[in-house]
Amino acid sequence: VEEARLIYEGVSRLLPQSDERRLVIDIGGRSTEFILGHQLTAETTDSLRVGSVAWSLKYFADGTFTDKNLQRAEIAAESFLDAVAPVYKRANWDVAYGASGTVGAVAEVLGYAGFDENKITREGLAWLRHQLIKAKTVDKLSLNGLKDDRKSVIGGGLSILIGIFDLLKLDELIVAKGALRHGLLYDLLADEQDAPQDLCDASITSLTTRFGVNKKHAQNVDIVALKFFDAVAYALKAPDHISDESNHLELAKPCQILSWAAQCHEIGAAISHSELQKHGAYILDNTELMGFTQTELHRLGLLVLGHCGKLKKLDVDFNDDRFITKLVSLRLAVIFCHSRNMPVLKNIVFERAENTFMLSLPRAWQQAFPQTCYLLEEEILSWQKTNWNLVVKSLD
Repeated sequence: VEEARLIYEGVSRLLPQSDERRLVIDIGGRSTEFILGHQLTAETTDSLRVGSVAWSLKYFADGTFTDKNLQRAEIAAESFLDAVAPVYKRANWDVAYGASGTVGAVAEVLGYAGFDENKITREGLAWLRHQLIKAKTVDKLSLNGLKDDRKSVIGGGLSILIGIFDLLKLDELIVAKGALRHGLLYDLLADEQDAPQDLCDASITSLTTRFGVNKKHAQNVDIVALKFFDAVAYALKAPDHISDESNHLELAKPCQILSWAAQCHEIGAAISHSELQKHGAYILDNTELMGFTQTELHRLGLLVLGHCGKLKKLDVDFNDDRFITKLVSLRLAVIFCHSRNMPVLKNIVFERAENTFMLSLPRAWQQAFPQTCYLLEEEILSWQKTNWNLVVKSLD
C-alpha cells in the first residue's frame, strides 16, 4: 500500500493540475499496483503479486513465444486481477495512466515502431504481441527501443498489460512520467524540516546550482520581472480553453513560471556566453526535472530562449497574451539588471493598453542610467517587428 501511494505521488506531481479522477497502474517485476486518486491524493490502492519477472519465469521459462503460451499468461493475469476489477471499473475514473516498468518499456518500443509514444493502445499491444510470436524466442527478438535487460521479461509484462486492458476494458493507457522514485523523493523533501516546500522549487535550485548560476543576479532579475508582471497583470485575458497542459499551467501558477525562468535564464552560460539563451532552452528541453512535465519544461525553455536576442526568430504564438506578458516582463528585468545590481525602480511606471506596453521613466533617472536607456531603445525596435509595441515615455 505504501509503495502504491508513493507511485501515485510521483505520477500526480508530474501531471498538470486537473480535476480529473485518475487510475494509475504500475506493472513492476514482482507486483502490480493499482491506484485511484484525485489531484495529489491516492484514495484507493491495491498491490497484487503479479509482475513481469514472476510471469515470465512462470509462462516463458524456456524463452519461447507462441500464441498459446501468451494466451495462457494473459488469461492467468486476468484471472489473478479479477478480484479488484470492480473497484477499478471504468465508471470510477476519467483517465488511466501507466507508470514506469513494463509500461515505459512497451511505450518506448511502440514509439520506435511509429505508434504514439505517449500512450499505449490495443492496436499497439496487438502489434507487439505479433512481433513476439514472429520472433519465436527471446534470443531472436530484436526490437528497436527494447533494452537487453528487458528482453527476458517482456513476455510476462506484455501478457499482464493485455490482461489488464481486457479486464478493465481499456482503450488506451497514457504513459506517465513520474513513478516510485519521484514520489519517494518528494516524500523525503517534505520530511526535511528546512527543505523547500515545493518540489519544483527544489528542482530549479538544484539546476541553477549545477550550472553555476549567479544566484544573487538571478534573484534580482526574478524580483524585477515579477514587479513588472504584477504591474500589468490586470490586463491579462482569460485563456479561451483550459483543456491542455499549457493552459492548466498558465492558470495554476503564472507567477511561479516567470520566477523559475528568471532564476535559470543564465544556465546556458555554462556552455557558452555566446547565444546563452539558446543553450539554456536546449538544456531545459532535454532534461528531466522532478515536479515538471515536459510541456512545462518546454514553456520554461521558451521564456529562457526569449529573455534576450531577436524576437522575430522566436517560434512562439505572439497572440498568447499571458506568455507575451511574462516574456516582456522578463526581458525588461534583464535589461534593468544589466549592471548585475538591483536597479532603482522608484517612480518608474509600467502599464499596458491592448497590445502596447508603456514604460514611463523620470528624466532624472534617464540621465543617471544612460546605458539602460540605450538598451530600452533597442528593445523598442525588437517589439516593433511583432504585433506588440513597447513605448518609453519621459516623466517630468
